[in-house]
Amino acid sequence: MGKTYKIMIMGASYGSLLGAKLALAGHHAKLVCLPAEAELINKEGAIIRIPV
Repeated sequence: MGKTYKIMIMGASYGSLLGAKLALAGHHAKLVCLPAEAELINKEGAIIRIPV
């Protein structure tokens, strides 16, 4: 496996998609967001739908 990176993303609106893709690629991604957004992500997780 190649090199992995630790990445911090500010803002969970559009950042959650990028963070999820980076995490799936094997990197360590952290999101910094408002408490309400963090609570929702922690409660329901992230659902990513990519059309094929």
